[in-house]
Amino acid sequence: MSESLCPRVGVEFSMTVSFYLPAENINIHKFLHDGKSRDHGVRNFKQRQFTSRRRVVRVRRMFRLGLLLMSWTWALSAVSEGKLWIFSVSGNRRPYNYADETGKLVGFELDIIDKVCSTAGVKCAPTVQPFSECTQTVDGRFFPGRGLMSGWFDACMGYTITQERVNAVQFTSPYIQTYAKFTVKPGNPRGVSLNTLSQTTITHLNGAYTNQQCLNRLNYSVGGVVVAANLPVAKELVLNGTVDAAFSPRSRIPDLETLNITLHCDLGGVAVMVTKGSTLPDWWNPAYEKFVKSGEYQKICETWRSKSTSSIKCFDDAHHAEIAGSGQTTAVVSWCLTATMLLVTLSISGPETSWVQTVGHSTHCDL
Repeated sequence: MSESLCPRVGVEFSMTVSFYLPAENINIHKFLHDGKSRDHGVRNFKQRQFTSRRRVVRVRRMFRLGLLLMSWTWALSAVSEGKLWIFSVSGNRRPYNYADETGKLVGFELDIIDKVCSTAGVKCAPTVQPFSECTQTVDGRFFPGRGLMSGWFDACMGYTITQERVNAVQFTSPYIQTYAKFTVKPGNPRGVSLNTLSQTTITHLNGAYTNQQCLNRLNYSVGGVVVAANLPVAKELVLNGTVDAAFSPRSRIPDLETLNITLHCDLGGVAVMVTKGSTLPDWWNPAYEKFVKSGEYQKICETWRSKSTSSIKCFDDAHHAEIAGSGQTTAVVSWCLTATMLLVTLSISGPETSWVQTVGHSTHCDL
């Protein structure tokens, strides 16, 4: 059953749609003059007529339910058109989002929000919130922040897609790459390396994806972990010798030395993080793809690279082409699965085979 309902891409499958004839189409003379008694024929006819009417009522109810679901979808779409989508940023991550000399909120991610929302034709605005309102670490485990889950805002910008996070939230298509680095005191006096990690005490930020779970997945163990409330605290822990290294996605932390070690804890890059069930990715992803194809994405990347000493790890065109193809495949498969489930529902809710007039239709899910 599962093989036919969820075929692999490139495999064609078919299903037959059954349409049921109402009892009125039955010739009563077939029952009254087939050699059986008149009473028996009438009784059989009435019984079958009653059964058929019940099934017609069932189909009508399904049809009404479908109309109701469609009306809800249209209503939600209408609400979304007038909705103001709020994006949370920390406001202290130069060059991604920060306050400039005049106090205005600017940055690479602010430009991404503006361009994608304009492309989608929706209203958007940023809000500055502590990153702990988007994500937090409790007993070494990731949990979504209170602000995100309580609906204070709709999305959190600049969060890396990781295994721990997809267990609790969902993401849009990624818009930049990321990696994990170790930073130590200048000169690396503790001799931190991949070979000495089992004797190394590290620190990572509260809610960060550069954590012990990432190292465990990469088959590395550490001597100890201290969770820092923010970057200044993590930096001070390294400088005062409380820990040996900071494990973070930052390629540069002032007054610290970055080791030539690069690890990957992510599942694809940095994206917009939203709650499960959010409709934001439904309009964001197509608009983002269109925005990339227009050439504006690369222009923004080049602009902010020239303004900052930090390297913004933008995707190249080849990667975006791969993401776009994956999105199209997902859309086709999703449509096919939806259509299949509808056909299955219709076919199992009708009468027996002897009362069915069958009209064959094939649904194709090959690309």
